[in-house]
Amino acid sequence: MMESGTQTPASVIPQGLSHSTLQTRRISRSWVRIACLVLLAVSASLLAACGGSSGASEGSSKVSLKVGVISPNSSARQINRLKSGAFDGTDYSIDWVEFASTNDALPALLSGAIDVALMVQSPDVVLSSGNATEQWTADTAPFVVIAASLPFTDTGQVLIVKKDSPVQSLSDLTGRSITFPRGSLMQYCWNKLRSSNNIADGAVNEVPLSAGEGKAAYQSDGVDSLISTTWAKAQLASGKSRLLAQCDSNISPSYTVSMARAGLLDDASTSAAVGDLLERVQTAEVWSNDHQDLAAQTYVDVASQSPAEAAASATYDYRGRVPLDAETITAIQDEATVFADLGLIKNRLDLTFLFDTRFDSGVTRGR
Repeated sequence: MMESGTQTPASVIPQGLSHSTLQTRRISRSWVRIACLVLLAVSASLLAACGGSSGASEGSSKVSLKVGVISPNSSARQINRLKSGAFDGTDYSIDWVEFASTNDALPALLSGAIDVALMVQSPDVVLSSGNATEQWTADTAPFVVIAASLPFTDTGQVLIVKKDSPVQSLSDLTGRSITFPRGSLMQYCWNKLRSSNNIADGAVNEVPLSAGEGKAAYQSDGVDSLISTTWAKAQLASGKSRLLAQCDSNISPSYTVSMARAGLLDDASTSAAVGDLLERVQTAEVWSNDHQDLAAQTYVDVASQSPAEAAASATYDYRGRVPLDAETITAIQDEATVFADLGLIKNRLDLTFLFDTRFDSGVTRGR
C-alpha cells in the first residue's frame, strides 16, 4: 500500500498514459461521485418538500397503536388473526394487548392505556355511557365507536342445558337457575325469551356471572342452564348439552364494536393508521372464516378443544364488518332501552353521538 502523496511508479501506469492524464481521470471520477451525492441529496429534499412517498413513509412509521383484543378462553383467536398474515408489512407499529373479557378491556380504553379496543360486545358501549357519573356528550365522551361487525354465521345466542337435564322447555326452568354475564348480549337475549314466553320476572333464578365463571358453574352443575354463543354451540357440537331455546339474530343480533379513545383520530397519520388497521382486521376475519380447518386446528392446539368443539369455534367465531348505519345504531339503541328497563343503567340516552362513520366508506352488509 502506498503512502498518501507518493507518486505512482511508472511500472503501474497503463501504457500510453502519463502521470498527468491519470491524475486528471482520478479528479474527474471524484467530481462525478460528488455530483451524484449532491443530486441524491437534492432529490431527497425535493421529495420531502413536495410530500413525496419518502416523507409520508417516515411519518407513518412514527405511529404506534396499542390495540386491545378479547381472548376469553385462550389466545387461539388472536393467533389465527396473526396467522392470516393480514398485519404483515404495516408502516406503523402495533402493540397487541390481550384481555380476558370486554369488562377488562373497557377500563383500559377509558383510562387511555390502549388506543383501540377491537370487537367488544356492543352492550359495553351502553353500560359505560349509561352509567357515567355525568352524562356524556360528543365533546366529553372518552371514546368513539369506529366499526361494527356481525358473525359470518349468525345463529344468535343459544340457551343450553346438560344432555341429561330433566328440563325440556323454558317453562321447566321455573324454580331453576340460569347464568349469563350481567349487562351482556346474553342477558338481552334472556330478557327477550322470557318476555315472549310469558315467564314472570323472578320465576327463574338468574345468576349473573362472568363468561368464565358461568362456564365453570354450568360444567360443575352449579347452575341448570346457560346462555352463550360460540362456547354453547361448541357444547352442542360435542354432544355434551342440548338446545333449549335460541334467540334468532333478528331478535338479538350479536353486534360487536371497535372503539378508539377520545382524541386519537385528531392526528391525520394516526387516523390513517387506524383506518388501515380496521381493513386488516377484516382481512384476517375473512381468512379465518375461509380457512376454517386451519383455524380449528389452532383451537385444538391452543385451547385444548376437541375437534368437534374446535370446528364449532371456527364456524361461529369470525365476523364480517357492517356499516355504522341506521340498522346498526337502532339495534344497539334498543339494548340501551332494555337495560334501562332492567335497571342496569342509570340514564336513558341517545347513543347516536358516539358513532364516528369516517371509516365506513365501502363497507356493506355481508362481505
